[in-house]
Amino acid sequence: MQSLNHRPSRVKATPFLAVKCPFCGSRTVRRVSQFGKVQLVSQFLCSDCRSVFERVRW
Repeated sequence: MQSLNHRPSRVKATPFLAVKCPFCGSRTVRRVSQFGKVQLVSQFLCSDCRSVFERVRW
């Protein structure tokens, strides 16, 4: 029987130092999804203005 306290596995990701919010310019962002509406983009959340935005993963 599986434990109900199972943690999802973490995805190894590169640092997001180059990612900044296009709305406020803040660099305090975190990735909320590895894939956005299409597999070409990742979704990020800005900690300052609370905007969700997408960035091309190249």
